Amino acid sequence: MEGMRFPISILTFAVAVLALLPPPAVAGTYDVTACFGPENASWTPFKPGPGVVPYVSCPGGIDAERGVAGEGLYVRNVLGAGMASPGAAAGWRFDAPPGTTITGIAFDGRLLRNPGWHAGLQDAATERWLWCGTECSTSANHWVHDEVRGLSTTRLAALVRCVSAYCRRDRLQAFVGLRNIRVTLDDPAPPALGPLAGVGDGWVGGRLDVAAEASDASGLRAERIEVDGRVVHDAARTCDFTRPVPCGGGALRAALDTRGWSDGAHRLRAGVADAGGAWSWVERDVLVDNTPPPEAVAALEGGAGWSPARERTLRVTLPGDQVAPIMRARLTVCAAGGRCDAPVPAAIADGGAVAVAAAGGP
Repeated sequence: MEGMRFPISILTFAVAVLALLPPPAVAGTYDVTACFGPENASWTPFKPGPGVVPYVSCPGGIDAERGVAGEGLYVRNVLGAGMASPGAAAGWRFDAPPGTTITGIAFDGRLLRNPGWHAGLQDAATERWLWCGTECSTSANHWVHDEVRGLSTTRLAALVRCVSAYCRRDRLQAFVGLRNIRVTLDDPAPPALGPLAGVGDGWVGGRLDVAAEASDASGLRAERIEVDGRVVHDAARTCDFTRPVPCGGGALRAALDTRGWSDGAHRLRAGVADAGGAWSWVERDVLVDNTPPPEAVAALEGGAGWSPARERTLRVTLPGDQVAPIMRARLTVCAAGGRCDAPVPAAIADGGAVAVAAAGGP
Protein backbone atom coordinates (compact mmCIF):
# COMPACT_ATOMS: atom_id res chain seq x y z
CA MET A 1 0.00 0.00 0.00
CA GLU A 2 2.90 2.27 -0.72
CA GLY A 3 1.81 5.83 -1.46
CA MET A 4 -1.41 5.68 0.57
CA ARG A 5 -2.00 9.04 2.30
CA PHE A 6 -3.68 9.63 5.65
CA PRO A 7 -4.34 13.40 6.14
CA ILE A 8 -5.85 13.89 9.59
CA SER A 9 -7.50 17.08 10.93
CA ILE A 10 -8.42 17.77 14.52
CA LEU A 11 -11.55 19.38 15.88
CA THR A 12 -11.91 20.67 19.46
CA PHE A 13 -14.66 21.48 21.89
CA ALA A 14 -15.48 20.93 25.64
CA VAL A 15 -15.02 21.91 29.30
CA ALA A 16 -17.43 23.96 31.40
CA VAL A 17 -17.26 27.66 32.30
CA LEU A 18 -17.55 28.63 35.95
CA ALA A 19 -19.82 31.44 37.18
CA LEU A 20 -19.09 33.29 40.43
CA LEU A 21 -21.21 35.53 42.63
CA PRO A 22 -20.71 39.30 42.06
CA PRO A 23 -18.69 41.25 44.66
CA PRO A 24 -20.56 43.82 46.77
CA ALA A 25 -21.12 47.39 45.48
CA VAL A 26 -21.46 50.67 47.38
CA ALA A 27 -24.58 52.82 46.94
CA GLY A 28 -24.35 56.46 45.87
CA THR A 29 -26.25 59.71 45.41
CA TYR A 30 -26.99 61.93 42.44
CA ASP A 31 -28.43 65.41 41.85
CA VAL A 32 -31.40 66.34 39.67
CA THR A 33 -31.43 69.96 38.47
CA ALA A 34 -34.27 72.23 37.36
CA CYS A 35 -34.69 75.85 36.31
CA PHE A 36 -31.02 76.73 35.85
CA GLY A 37 -32.13 77.54 32.32
CA PRO A 38 -35.52 76.95 30.74
CA GLU A 39 -35.48 73.27 31.73
CA ASN A 40 -37.92 71.52 34.02
CA ALA A 41 -38.31 67.77 33.60
CA SER A 42 -38.67 66.82 37.27
CA TRP A 43 -41.28 69.04 38.99
CA THR A 44 -44.97 68.62 38.15
CA PRO A 45 -47.75 71.16 38.84
CA PHE A 46 -50.79 70.38 40.97
CA LYS A 47 -53.93 72.42 41.63
CA PRO A 48 -56.56 70.76 43.79
CA GLY A 49 -58.97 73.74 43.68
CA PRO A 50 -59.55 77.32 42.37
CA GLY A 51 -57.92 80.40 43.79
CA VAL A 52 -54.23 79.54 43.34
CA VAL A 53 -52.32 78.86 40.11
CA PRO A 54 -48.89 77.32 39.28
CA TYR A 55 -46.94 78.04 36.13
CA VAL A 56 -43.39 77.77 34.88
CA SER A 57 -41.23 80.62 33.62
CA CYS A 58 -37.79 79.32 34.43
CA PRO A 59 -34.80 81.63 33.76
CA GLY A 60 -34.51 82.01 30.04
CA GLY A 61 -38.08 80.74 29.58
CA ILE A 62 -41.40 82.54 29.29
CA ASP A 63 -44.88 81.54 30.38
CA ALA A 64 -46.53 82.25 27.04
CA GLU A 65 -50.04 82.71 28.48
CA ARG A 66 -48.94 85.36 30.97
CA GLY A 67 -45.91 86.89 29.28
CA VAL A 68 -43.80 86.40 32.40
CA ALA A 69 -40.09 85.49 32.34
CA GLY A 70 -37.60 84.56 35.03
CA GLU A 71 -40.01 83.82 37.90
CA GLY A 72 -38.92 80.19 38.11
CA LEU A 73 -41.32 77.48 39.19
CA TYR A 74 -43.94 79.95 40.29
CA VAL A 75 -47.16 79.69 42.33
CA ARG A 76 -49.41 82.59 43.28
CA ASN A 77 -52.96 83.49 44.29
CA VAL A 78 -55.41 84.15 41.46
CA LEU A 79 -56.17 87.89 41.22
CA GLY A 80 -59.79 89.00 41.44
CA ALA A 81 -62.61 90.26 43.63
CA GLY A 82 -63.68 88.51 46.81
CA MET A 83 -61.89 85.95 48.91
CA ALA A 84 -60.14 82.71 48.06
CA SER A 85 -61.84 79.61 49.43
CA PRO A 86 -60.31 78.13 52.59
CA GLY A 87 -57.96 75.32 51.61
CA ALA A 88 -57.36 76.67 48.11
CA ALA A 89 -53.87 75.55 47.13
CA ALA A 90 -51.55 74.84 44.24
CA GLY A 91 -47.89 74.17 43.74
CA TRP A 92 -45.09 72.10 42.23
CA ARG A 93 -44.13 68.59 43.31
CA PHE A 94 -40.92 66.60 43.02
CA ASP A 95 -41.38 62.83 43.49
CA ALA A 96 -38.48 60.50 44.17
CA PRO A 97 -38.42 57.48 41.83
CA PRO A 98 -39.38 54.19 43.51
CA GLY A 99 -36.37 52.79 45.33
CA THR A 100 -34.75 56.21 45.95
CA THR A 101 -34.98 58.83 48.73
CA ILE A 102 -34.66 62.61 48.68
CA THR A 103 -31.87 63.60 51.08
CA GLY A 104 -31.47 67.32 50.32
CA ILE A 105 -32.30 70.32 48.19
CA ALA A 106 -30.47 73.54 47.27
CA PHE A 107 -32.34 76.38 45.58
CA ASP A 108 -32.85 80.08 45.06
CA GLY A 109 -36.23 81.21 46.38
CA ARG A 110 -38.45 84.26 46.29
CA LEU A 111 -41.58 84.64 48.40
CA LEU A 112 -44.49 86.79 49.57
CA ARG A 113 -47.00 85.78 52.28
CA ASN A 114 -49.74 88.03 53.62
CA PRO A 115 -52.12 87.12 56.48
CA GLY A 116 -54.36 84.16 55.72
CA TRP A 117 -51.85 82.60 53.35
CA HIS A 118 -48.99 80.11 53.69
CA ALA A 119 -46.21 79.82 51.11
CA GLY A 120 -42.89 78.02 50.92
CA LEU A 121 -41.21 74.65 50.45
CA GLN A 122 -42.56 71.51 52.14
CA ASP A 123 -41.57 67.96 52.85
CA ALA A 124 -44.82 66.91 51.23
CA ALA A 125 -44.67 63.35 52.58
CA THR A 126 -45.12 64.71 56.13
CA GLU A 127 -46.45 68.24 55.31
CA ARG A 128 -43.54 69.71 57.23
CA TRP A 129 -42.34 73.17 56.18
CA LEU A 130 -38.68 73.20 55.20
CA TRP A 131 -38.42 76.82 54.11
CA CYS A 132 -40.72 79.70 55.08
CA GLY A 133 -44.30 78.40 55.31
CA THR A 134 -45.44 80.02 58.57
CA GLU A 135 -42.06 81.60 59.34
CA CYS A 136 -41.51 84.12 56.50
CA SER A 137 -43.61 86.98 55.21
CA THR A 138 -41.51 88.20 52.28
CA SER A 139 -38.09 88.04 50.67
CA ALA A 140 -38.41 91.77 49.89
CA ASN A 141 -38.60 90.92 46.19
CA HIS A 142 -35.09 89.42 46.28
CA TRP A 143 -33.93 85.93 45.37
CA VAL A 144 -32.33 84.23 48.38
CA HIS A 145 -30.30 81.03 48.41
CA ASP A 146 -31.00 78.21 50.85
CA GLU A 147 -30.07 74.58 51.32
CA VAL A 148 -31.82 71.86 53.32
CA ARG A 149 -29.86 68.67 54.08
CA GLY A 150 -30.41 65.54 56.12
CA LEU A 151 -33.83 64.78 54.64
CA SER A 152 -35.34 61.35 54.16
CA THR A 153 -38.50 61.84 52.13
CA THR A 154 -40.11 60.83 48.86
CA ARG A 155 -41.83 64.10 47.89
CA LEU A 156 -41.13 67.85 47.98
CA ALA A 157 -43.62 70.61 47.19
CA ALA A 158 -43.41 74.35 46.51
CA LEU A 159 -46.81 75.39 47.84
CA VAL A 160 -49.19 78.34 48.26
CA ARG A 161 -52.28 77.65 50.40
CA CYS A 162 -55.18 79.62 51.86
CA VAL A 163 -55.45 78.72 55.57
CA SER A 164 -58.14 81.22 56.57
CA ALA A 165 -61.71 82.16 55.69
CA TYR A 166 -60.39 85.60 54.77
CA CYS A 167 -57.72 85.06 52.12
CA ARG A 168 -57.79 88.25 50.08
CA ARG A 169 -56.97 88.04 46.37
CA ASP A 170 -57.61 91.62 45.24
CA ARG A 171 -53.91 91.86 44.51
CA LEU A 172 -50.80 89.68 44.77
CA GLN A 173 -51.12 88.33 48.32
CA ALA A 174 -48.97 85.18 48.26
CA PHE A 175 -46.49 83.59 45.93
CA VAL A 176 -43.41 81.37 45.92
CA GLY A 177 -40.87 80.95 43.17
CA LEU A 178 -37.96 78.49 43.00
CA ARG A 179 -35.10 78.38 40.51
CA ASN A 180 -31.52 77.03 40.30
CA ILE A 181 -32.88 73.92 42.03
CA ARG A 182 -30.70 70.93 42.82
CA VAL A 183 -32.41 67.95 44.50
CA THR A 184 -30.13 65.26 45.94
CA LEU A 185 -31.37 61.67 45.76
CA ASP A 186 -29.98 58.58 47.45
CA ASP A 187 -30.11 55.33 45.50
CA PRO A 188 -29.30 52.80 48.23
CA ALA A 189 -29.31 49.63 46.14
CA PRO A 190 -26.66 48.78 43.55
CA PRO A 191 -27.84 47.76 40.07
CA ALA A 192 -29.32 44.33 39.51
CA LEU A 193 -27.04 42.43 37.14
CA GLY A 194 -27.74 38.96 35.83
CA PRO A 195 -25.26 36.28 34.75
CA LEU A 196 -23.23 36.67 31.58
CA ALA A 197 -24.67 35.01 28.50
CA GLY A 198 -23.02 34.39 25.14
CA VAL A 199 -19.74 33.23 26.69
CA GLY A 200 -20.32 29.55 25.99
CA ASP A 201 -20.06 26.55 28.27
CA GLY A 202 -16.76 25.19 26.99
CA TRP A 203 -13.76 26.14 24.89
CA VAL A 204 -14.47 29.17 22.72
CA GLY A 205 -12.70 31.19 20.04
CA GLY A 206 -13.22 34.07 17.66
CA ARG A 207 -15.94 36.62 18.40
CA LEU A 208 -18.11 36.51 21.52
CA ASP A 209 -21.37 38.48 21.76
CA VAL A 210 -21.78 38.75 25.53
CA ALA A 211 -24.81 40.12 27.36
CA ALA A 212 -26.21 40.41 30.88
CA GLU A 213 -29.61 41.68 31.97
CA ALA A 214 -29.32 44.85 34.09
CA SER A 215 -31.64 47.36 35.81
CA ASP A 216 -31.67 50.02 38.51
CA ALA A 217 -34.08 52.52 40.08
CA SER A 218 -32.04 55.47 38.76
CA GLY A 219 -30.99 53.83 35.49
CA LEU A 220 -27.54 52.81 34.29
CA ARG A 221 -24.85 55.36 33.46
CA ALA A 222 -21.87 53.13 32.54
CA GLU A 223 -20.84 49.59 31.66
CA ARG A 224 -17.46 47.89 31.61
CA ILE A 225 -15.89 44.52 30.82
CA GLU A 226 -12.41 43.44 31.94
CA VAL A 227 -10.33 40.43 30.91
CA ASP A 228 -7.69 39.47 33.48
CA GLY A 229 -7.95 43.01 34.90
CA ARG A 230 -7.53 44.70 31.51
CA VAL A 231 -10.45 46.82 30.29
CA VAL A 232 -11.70 45.59 26.90
CA HIS A 233 -15.07 47.39 26.85
CA ASP A 234 -15.90 50.70 28.53
CA ALA A 235 -18.99 52.69 27.60
CA ALA A 236 -20.87 55.61 29.12
CA ARG A 237 -24.62 55.65 28.57
CA THR A 238 -26.68 58.74 27.82
CA CYS A 239 -28.09 60.32 30.99
CA ASP A 240 -30.17 63.46 31.56
CA PHE A 241 -29.80 64.73 35.12
CA THR A 242 -32.76 67.08 34.76
CA ARG A 243 -34.92 63.95 35.17
CA PRO A 244 -35.58 62.02 38.41
CA VAL A 245 -34.59 58.80 36.59
CA PRO A 246 -31.71 60.29 34.64
CA CYS A 247 -30.39 57.18 32.87
CA GLY A 248 -32.01 54.47 30.82
CA GLY A 249 -32.01 50.75 31.51
CA GLY A 250 -31.38 47.71 29.40
CA ALA A 251 -28.92 44.87 29.20
CA LEU A 252 -25.16 45.15 29.08
CA ARG A 253 -24.05 44.08 25.58
CA ALA A 254 -20.62 43.91 23.99
CA ALA A 255 -18.82 42.15 21.13
CA LEU A 256 -15.44 40.74 22.20
CA ASP A 257 -12.78 39.34 19.86
CA THR A 258 -10.85 36.56 21.58
CA ARG A 259 -8.26 36.30 18.78
CA GLY A 260 -6.12 38.87 20.56
CA TRP A 261 -6.09 36.81 23.77
CA SER A 262 -3.65 34.04 24.58
CA ASP A 263 -4.96 30.47 24.52
CA GLY A 264 -6.00 29.21 27.92
CA ALA A 265 -8.16 30.29 30.86
CA HIS A 266 -9.10 33.95 31.31
CA ARG A 267 -11.06 35.80 33.99
CA LEU A 268 -13.95 37.81 32.51
CA ARG A 269 -15.42 40.53 34.75
CA ALA A 270 -18.43 42.64 33.71
CA GLY A 271 -20.09 45.51 35.56
CA VAL A 272 -22.67 48.29 35.34
CA ALA A 273 -22.96 51.54 37.32
CA ASP A 274 -26.17 53.34 38.28
CA ALA A 275 -26.79 57.11 38.24
CA GLY A 276 -25.31 57.39 41.73
CA GLY A 277 -22.07 55.67 40.70
CA ALA A 278 -22.67 52.34 42.48
CA TRP A 279 -21.29 49.34 40.58
CA SER A 280 -22.40 45.73 40.39
CA TRP A 281 -20.18 42.99 38.92
CA VAL A 282 -20.37 39.42 37.69
CA GLU A 283 -17.38 37.22 36.86
CA ARG A 284 -16.72 34.09 34.83
CA ASP A 285 -13.81 31.94 33.79
CA VAL A 286 -13.58 31.68 30.00
CA LEU A 287 -11.51 29.01 28.24
CA VAL A 288 -10.11 30.29 24.93
CA ASP A 289 -8.38 28.40 22.13
CA ASN A 290 -7.85 30.03 18.73
CA THR A 291 -4.83 27.93 17.64
CA PRO A 292 -5.42 24.76 15.51
CA PRO A 293 -3.54 21.70 16.77
CA PRO A 294 -0.71 20.11 14.72
CA GLU A 295 -1.44 17.06 12.64
CA ALA A 296 -1.57 13.67 14.33
CA VAL A 297 1.06 11.01 13.54
CA ALA A 298 -0.29 7.91 11.77
CA ALA A 299 1.64 4.63 11.19
CA LEU A 300 0.61 1.41 9.42
CA GLU A 301 1.27 -1.87 11.21
CA GLY A 302 3.86 -3.79 9.22
CA GLY A 303 5.04 -0.64 7.48
CA ALA A 304 3.82 1.24 4.45
CA GLY A 305 5.38 -1.06 1.85
CA TRP A 306 3.54 -3.28 -0.65
CA SER A 307 1.43 -6.03 0.90
CA PRO A 308 -1.04 -8.58 -0.43
CA ALA A 309 -3.38 -7.73 2.48
CA ARG A 310 -6.11 -5.42 1.26
CA GLU A 311 -7.06 -4.28 4.79
CA ARG A 312 -4.40 -2.82 7.01
CA THR A 313 -4.35 -1.46 10.58
CA LEU A 314 -3.49 2.16 11.26
CA ARG A 315 -2.30 3.34 14.67
CA VAL A 316 -2.62 7.04 15.51
CA THR A 317 -0.58 9.15 17.94
CA LEU A 318 -2.37 12.40 18.78
CA PRO A 319 -0.29 15.57 19.30
CA GLY A 320 0.43 16.66 22.85
CA ASP A 321 0.99 20.02 24.53
CA GLN A 322 -2.49 21.27 23.58
CA VAL A 323 -4.23 24.05 25.51
CA ALA A 324 -7.63 22.65 24.67
CA PRO A 325 -7.92 18.86 24.83
CA ILE A 326 -8.15 17.03 21.49
CA MET A 327 -11.55 15.41 21.29
CA ARG A 328 -11.33 13.51 18.01
CA ALA A 329 -9.31 12.96 14.84
CA ARG A 330 -10.79 12.42 11.41
CA LEU A 331 -9.19 10.05 8.87
CA THR A 332 -9.70 10.15 5.10
CA VAL A 333 -8.20 7.46 2.81
CA CYS A 334 -7.22 8.55 -0.73
CA ALA A 335 -5.90 6.63 -3.74
CA ALA A 336 -2.59 8.04 -4.96
CA GLY A 337 -3.52 10.71 -7.48
CA GLY A 338 -7.18 9.67 -7.31
CA ARG A 339 -10.36 10.01 -5.36
CA CYS A 340 -10.72 10.08 -1.59
CA ASP A 341 -13.13 7.94 0.37
CA ALA A 342 -15.51 9.41 2.91
CA PRO A 343 -13.97 9.97 6.37
CA VAL A 344 -13.62 6.84 8.45
CA PRO A 345 -16.57 7.01 10.87
CA ALA A 346 -14.82 5.50 13.86
CA ALA A 347 -13.46 7.84 16.55
CA ILE A 348 -9.70 7.72 16.94
CA ALA A 349 -8.22 7.85 20.42
CA ASP A 350 -4.54 8.31 21.17
CA GLY A 351 -2.76 5.10 20.13
CA GLY A 352 -6.02 3.75 18.74
CA ALA A 353 -6.19 1.15 15.97
CA VAL A 354 -8.26 1.81 12.86
CA ALA A 355 -8.80 -0.62 10.00
CA VAL A 356 -8.31 0.90 6.51
CA ALA A 357 -8.66 -0.78 3.13
CA ALA A 358 -6.90 -0.19 -0.17
CA ALA A 359 -9.03 1.50 -2.81
CA GLY A 360 -8.13 -0.58 -5.84
CA GLY A 361 -4.69 0.90 -6.18
CA PRO A 362 -1.82 2.45 -4.20
